[in-house]
Amino acid sequence: MAQLDPSAVVKQLDVLLAAYADMQVRAKHDDLSDLPDYEMDELSNRLYAGVLRLAPSSSPYVEQAKVTTATTHVRIPKLVGIVRAMKADISAGWLTTVEELLHADTFADFLDQASELLGKGYKDAAAVLTGGVLEAHLRALCVKCGVTTDLPNGSPKKATLLNADLVKATAYNTIQSKAIESWLAIRNAAAHGEYTKYDAAGVSNMIMAIESFIAVNPA
Repeated sequence: MAQLDPSAVVKQLDVLLAAYADMQVRAKHDDLSDLPDYEMDELSNRLYAGVLRLAPSSSPYVEQAKVTTATTHVRIPKLVGIVRAMKADISAGWLTTVEELLHADTFADFLDQASELLGKGYKDAAAVLTGGVLEAHLRALCVKCGVTTDLPNGSPKKATLLNADLVKATAYNTIQSKAIESWLAIRNAAAHGEYTKYDAAGVSNMIMAIESFIAVNPA
């Protein structure tokens, strides 16, 4: 799933809650059961789709939404409750998982080491280490987005294929994918002894760009 700005997520949730509020105003009964079935079904589906689209795939929000199988007039209030809880938690900044924080801290440590190596004149080692961080993060993103990290024969996919698969999964767009390809190219050149294909400035930019990429796309 592509990462949205929290304010953008809250706006989408507000749209769903506003649709529910509008139906409450027009309904004579608290459970909205006097409204047309098609309106009830539409709102129920929109609420459910919103939870699946905007909540982390393994979160309690998704799990609760999936088990909410009651009749529509009972299902809608339960889904509204889930959406309201999501909004409150997102607004409070509570949706970043411990796993994401651990990944971020670990990768930040390695990127700091890469910067230190670069500062001491070891651009090639810095490029290899930074590229390793990038590939590890791509694999973590695949797990988060439900993308397989192995080929049918059981061998691990190369980073270039992970990148392509993440674009297909809409984890990020093709522009970001091309930037990732350029970073992987530097890592591959360093790993294969093609040291003249890049310079220290390129490695420095790569470190900063990957640091930003990880921050924007936590896994």
